[in-house]
Amino acid sequence: PAARIDDVAIFDSAAIIQHLVRRFGPGTLTLVDHDDIGSRNFTTVTDGALDALINAFYLAKDGVLPAQASYVEKQLARAASAMTWLDARVAEAPHALEHFGLPAIALYTSIDWMRFRKAYDVEQHAAIARFMTVHAARESVAATDPR
Repeated sequence: PAARIDDVAIFDSAAIIQHLVRRFGPGTLTLVDHDDIGSRNFTTVTDGALDALINAFYLAKDGVLPAQASYVEKQLARAASAMTWLDARVAEAPHALEHFGLPAIALYTSIDWMRFRKAYDVEQHAAIARFMTVHAARESVAATDPR
């Protein structure tokens, strides 16, 4: 992703979002302290899972499957490990169900991509599946669903 805001190019999703929140305020989003290690870890692990699955997805489109390349196998294992970690923490995190902040948006959009691309069986993670159900009902989420 990239954004040009006031003639400044920003090339990272997190940096784009942080810039927009600083400039325009959080609106109805729950503010998360950027120095909170738990929230940063949550977002980092979410991004890692998505990154691994994007790599595996595009390599599979080119015909490179786990049986052919240990790299793909390792990416799928990385994603599974990250998803298990997230599933164990999504209900306890302050941004998970009762609040909707940037870490929750990162998780929601990542899981939505995984489901849309059929890149990972998200339903095996009960807490994440519940998280998705709860937030899918949000008016702002439903109104921006591209399907």
